Amino acid sequence: EKTKAAKREMRLYQLVLLIGVLFACVDLGLTQGNQVQILKDISISVGGNSVINGTTINNVPLYNQLQQAFPNTSSLPLYNFNITLQTSPPELLIAATTSLWSQWVKFSLVFYFDSSSSLQVAMTFATNYSIPSIYQHVFSSAKHPVVVPSLLRGLTAVSDVVQVELNTGNNYKAVPQGLTVYGAVVLDATSPLRTGPFSLFQPGTESIKVMLDLFIPLWVSANPADGITVSLTEVGAIKINSAVQLLNLTIQACTNCGKPISISGGFNYKNEIQFLVSGYYSAQSSTIGLSGSMVGVWSRPLSIHWLTILSGSAKLILNVGTPASIDSITIIANSVETFTSPHQTTTTTLSMTGPDLEDILIQVSGIQLTHNYRSISSIWPQLTNKSATTIPTVLHDVSLHETATITVSTYSNGVVKEGITLQVTAVHIVNAKSPLLAAAQTLYKPTTTESFTYILTLYIPIDTSSSGITFTLAEITPFRLSKHSFCDSYTLIVAINGGLSISINTQLSININHGSDVLNVSVSGVWNSASDNVDFTGSLQDVWVRPFGIKWLTINTGVVKLSFTNGLFNQISLQAAAIMSFISKTQAVNIELIVAGADFDEWDISITNIPFGHPISDFYTGILDRPPTVRSLHHITTSGNCGISIANYDSPNTPRGLTLTANILLQKVTRSGIKTNAAEDSVYRAAQFLNPHPENFDYNINFFIPIFGPQSIYDISFTLSETGAFHITKNFLCNSFEIDLSLNGATALPIITLSGQFTLNVKQRHPTLQTTQFSVPLLTAAGEQSSLKDVTPLQFSASTTINAVSDSISLSGSMTGNWNNPFGAHWLTISHLSVSLELISPGVLQTIDLSGTGEFNFPKSKSSGSVTLTFDLSNDFSDVTMIASIQNQWNSSATNFIRAVVGREPSRLINEMDWSSSVNILLALSTCSCNSVQEGLTINVQGQLTGTLAKRYKQSTYFVKSPPAETLDLQLNVPIFSADPLGINMYIQLQDNIKLTKDLTFESSTLTFDLATDDLSVSLQTQFLGQFKKNPPLQFYFSGSFSADGSILISGAMMGTWTNAFGFHGFNLSNVIGELGFNPAMCVVSACISDFGFGAGFSIGHTAINFDGNAAAPDYEDIFLQGSIKVGLHLNVLDVCTEWNNLNPVSPAWQLEKINLKFIDTSSKFGHGRFQTADEKHKFLGTLKRNAVAPVSTSTS
Repeated sequence: EKTKAAKREMRLYQLVLLIGVLFACVDLGLTQGNQVQILKDISISVGGNSVINGTTINNVPLYNQLQQAFPNTSSLPLYNFNITLQTSPPELLIAATTSLWSQWVKFSLVFYFDSSSSLQVAMTFATNYSIPSIYQHVFSSAKHPVVVPSLLRGLTAVSDVVQVELNTGNNYKAVPQGLTVYGAVVLDATSPLRTGPFSLFQPGTESIKVMLDLFIPLWVSANPADGITVSLTEVGAIKINSAVQLLNLTIQACTNCGKPISISGGFNYKNEIQFLVSGYYSAQSSTIGLSGSMVGVWSRPLSIHWLTILSGSAKLILNVGTPASIDSITIIANSVETFTSPHQTTTTTLSMTGPDLEDILIQVSGIQLTHNYRSISSIWPQLTNKSATTIPTVLHDVSLHETATITVSTYSNGVVKEGITLQVTAVHIVNAKSPLLAAAQTLYKPTTTESFTYILTLYIPIDTSSSGITFTLAEITPFRLSKHSFCDSYTLIVAINGGLSISINTQLSININHGSDVLNVSVSGVWNSASDNVDFTGSLQDVWVRPFGIKWLTINTGVVKLSFTNGLFNQISLQAAAIMSFISKTQAVNIELIVAGADFDEWDISITNIPFGHPISDFYTGILDRPPTVRSLHHITTSGNCGISIANYDSPNTPRGLTLTANILLQKVTRSGIKTNAAEDSVYRAAQFLNPHPENFDYNINFFIPIFGPQSIYDISFTLSETGAFHITKNFLCNSFEIDLSLNGATALPIITLSGQFTLNVKQRHPTLQTTQFSVPLLTAAGEQSSLKDVTPLQFSASTTINAVSDSISLSGSMTGNWNNPFGAHWLTISHLSVSLELISPGVLQTIDLSGTGEFNFPKSKSSGSVTLTFDLSNDFSDVTMIASIQNQWNSSATNFIRAVVGREPSRLINEMDWSSSVNILLALSTCSCNSVQEGLTINVQGQLTGTLAKRYKQSTYFVKSPPAETLDLQLNVPIFSADPLGINMYIQLQDNIKLTKDLTFESSTLTFDLATDDLSVSLQTQFLGQFKKNPPLQFYFSGSFSADGSILISGAMMGTWTNAFGFHGFNLSNVIGELGFNPAMCVVSACISDFGFGAGFSIGHTAINFDGNAAAPDYEDIFLQGSIKVGLHLNVLDVCTEWNNLNPVSPAWQLEKINLKFIDTSSKFGHGRFQTADEKHKFLGTLKRNAVAPVSTSTS
């Protein structure tokens, strides 16, 4: 009963409460509709506990709405609740205790009306659940296991309690629609936000205390888990560098929303100004951009007293790193400064860079200069804090107008300079004697103080000293310079650095080639007060397409040079990059261009670095848009980069027309089954005269096309050059050669010229000389005893014109330079040497002839003059004989000559030769005993003998029947290349065919006088011919030496074999020797002959027989030989008979009968083996008796 009474009492209280609420609503002025709504939608059941179970929100029961945050909640039990009704705005507040997420909490529930008068509910309560647990409770009704997003990991409440807010409506008291969790939390290293964006600013701390604002978009998104937003704010200041602090850093991220992590906060710069900025974080980016606005007014920024920044936007660039650093801060703001009216504002752009933002750039633009600031002297004190008396004098020569821009920079780079820069849009030169005006008159002579309005840019260094001050005056109004040129603008650049320096930059438009081409160039030069001339250098401003009508050429960029004198210039040079359409539109080539002439109508182009590895015929087609007529061009292929020169006049470097220079490869013409046309292969054939394989060499070509006339474009010519040395023989080299080809007309045969540079390596032998009292200049070291051998390279140039069908050529030319001291002959200089070469294809040197002239000089003997030279070369030019002819120029004795040549005192016998009457001397200098000349120096001269030489000559010629001549042909051999250069021999050639008897003859004879010492010796060398009975003529080469009484025994070998000796056929004697003696005492008896003996050899079987004998005096026609064998040897009788039969062959008569053998065919079907046919038998046997026919008798009467 007590329980029932208590329930009735409770219901009564509730009824009273509801009636009170109703009347309170009426009293508080709620509309009828709102009252009915509240009474209808809110019901509180009476029972053991109270439950709000009938309320609907947006026509959905309240418990269904709350199930978004509290799954499986069908009722909301209330304990210790308190209800408050608020009328403005109309809200119903319920504070109570209830069970949420299996936890009893105190909460407040607010029913309110949104902007569309729909009833909404908001709830607030505190919980000690962790952030991941809250997420799991909210999404516990999911069909799949709840996975907590990574953004929610690593978040721990500071006091184990966080606040939770729910709102079914939109933005109730700044609470968004959905579920919000907020409170102080600790962010540890397991959170991706801690290792991500927070690590940029707090890299060294493992955990950070932040304020959490977690939002889950319940009632907003169909899938609230994909729109969760986490906002973390670190309250306080973080030091970024010495100048900047980061205030209240906030990091915001969301799950599956497609948005990057945002960063926001405040930046404080040196406690002078603050910026509120925000931006986005990306782990893949190296920088982060934050944008925002400046807070407050910045007076006297960076101690610039004349400037105040009012308001503006800011942008910060952060460098991503550990920790992050500020790359730059940029501010664009409105400002006021001293130089304009107080009510006018200017625009200030401020940027700060550097590790500590120490690099600062401030630019104030739009400054409208008042009348008080129309000169630099009036602005100077404000800008520099210095008196106007410190202004450089030249700055007083200008006046200021219109607007100005001031830039202040604490650093320098390629764009700005450290210091103050003033730019004024309208400036005049006011001093007629100013150097500024004189510099402008160099470019344009008529310039006055009123001619132009300039733009001033003045730079003042930080220390504001006059040293380093620069300023520019820019004129931007175009004007005509001359008939063919316009100045689009120009700038005077003035530097004050202990003196005054003025440079001129200008932009020009130049009409060239009779106005068909316009060049826009930008150039600069330095003005000199002492000269009217200024040299300008600059660049081409525009792409030049089809320059001078060259349709395959486009010039892109380049360096331009020109020279002004009194405002005029007459030549333009350009170095640029260009494109050639028939090569590659992406491959740039280098070009040099010179334009000259009174009307800029003469031009010369040089193009280099052309990549063209194709036949010359392709180049010809690309240039002229038609194929060539010369087939040889198809077989010449360029290799590597090429060069082109084009001139429309005969310039110093280029003929009028187009010239191609390139490295090329020469290809041999081969056609299967077709004989090569000689004209097609003419270039290859010409090169093949020097080398069998011209295709193995690299060549340079100089190819000319007369594209400007008056010649036909078919009148081409080119020069092929090969510069790599190669051997034609071991000692004959071709250093380089050229093939010149010219063609007159489309069908004419080419004219080919072959020329080359050659080296003939002559084996050089130096004489062995010794210093003497005569002080002869020596080629070798003093006292040297052995000869030296090396090579003297002689350089030759030679050329010829080639017939296209020729198999051999002859080149002629001359030596380059002088040949000094040939073969050590210090007294000789060869000044001219002609060469004639005969070559046969392929690359075979047939002959080489050398001849020339030179000068000899024997200072001690006072003999000098010119010589005529000829050369004999053999053994691949290793052995050389030089013949020098001296005519009517000899004034020296034999002794002086030997002294000069050898460098030592010769034998006294040399003095007994008198050359003074000789007018012609022939010298032969030979490096070998070859070419019928002995090694060394041989002198052929006419002279007389005296003293001992004359006496010995007479004693040595007594067997000569004719008297000796007084003037003799003397030959002197000086062995200058031997160890004993004074081993001199004199040779006297005796008359030919000296008859000793009618059958004995000296065919040729030579007397040799050994003049090495004073002890004279004389020898005889002779070729002897003897006629003997029953024997063929016998020739011997005899030699021997005379004794003091004139007697001599000469001996030697027979030349050839003694055949058919004594008339015996086949009796041939070999190794025949002879000796012949002479004695003056025998001259009255037997032609002065004292002895004549023979010796020979013959073999019978295996036994050698030695024969010896003599010729019988007095006529020596009969000869006797006697043979003998050595002791111990024997002769076999059979061998003797065999040898005799060999010498006297005899045959029996029957062996000499002539027989005819007839061979028969034994396989015949007819006959019995003797005869083949009956007719054959009849012819052989005749008519047989049995076959004879009786004769018929005839009777007559």
